[in-house]
Amino acid sequence: MKILVLNHHLKKFAGSELHTFELCCALKNKNHTVIIATYSYDYPLASLFEREGFHVCNILKSDITEKNFDLVVGHHFPLVCDMFFAQKITCKKLILHSMSNFLVLEDFFYLGEKNCLYTTQSEENKQKNFEEGFSDIVVFNNSVPKYFFDYFREPEKQINSIAIVSNHLCGEIKEAIKKLRKNNISVSIYGWEGSVVHVTPELLCQHDAVITIGRSVQYALALGVPVYCYDHFGGPGWIMPENIKTAGDFNFSGRCCYHKKSAETIVNELRFEYASVCQHAKYLHDFSKEKYCLEKNLDCILEKTEAK
Repeated sequence: MKILVLNHHLKKFAGSELHTFELCCALKNKNHTVIIATYSYDYPLASLFEREGFHVCNILKSDITEKNFDLVVGHHFPLVCDMFFAQKITCKKLILHSMSNFLVLEDFFYLGEKNCLYTTQSEENKQKNFEEGFSDIVVFNNSVPKYFFDYFREPEKQINSIAIVSNHLCGEIKEAIKKLRKNNISVSIYGWEGSVVHVTPELLCQHDAVITIGRSVQYALALGVPVYCYDHFGGPGWIMPENIKTAGDFNFSGRCCYHKKSAETIVNELRFEYASVCQHAKYLHDFSKEKYCLEKNLDCILEKTEAK
């Protein structure tokens, strides 16, 4: 198929941008022709698209030359509307995907369930859109490229190195970093307040644990790296068999409980609960492979699209 993928901005190593990149790679690997359009295209993210040989059109600088597509996957309604009404594109099939239930940019607009497939990245978002009157919605979870699962290894039982993956460090995590370092635990920050890098399996596997929310949780679970789910919304702490489903239904955002913790509590849980968490790495990896494998979930979405 000839597929157009739309995302409002493609500049940073952040949620919707990385989802778009990994989705495009998965479609390309299935031998589809993929074209991308956006309002804002820049580095460092542009380097990933260039590496894969994708054509990305910034429609604020030039009109898109291709006009007819087998499938359009649209994120962010202003860009989707612009492509159909200003750029005059056409398509046989349409997917509208929402990656947030509280950002206006991610809202759906009504075209009728018979005319497109509506998808959300979490059960939380799906329920929000039910309340808005959308009755036929499929959950397309934040998912991990299948090669991540090949890096799985049983974690060590001692915590010496922690990766924090966040673009919005909260105060209690900042304070916890100081305390962890005083206890001779190395802490590396990846995000806008630390090293701005593409998070890869090789990078995360250098660490004994990850503190993060969102799609980085699935990355770590796939690798077997224990995950402490906590950020500006608070969070449940260690992802364990008993909380993984509920936390995942809320996109591993911390909104499953909004539980705020002190820096001291966070440090104590990281230091003294780590060994017991490691025992569940294989279970969490297998659970994630079943539920969060990108290629598997994408196949399901494409099958549902064909039924429209």
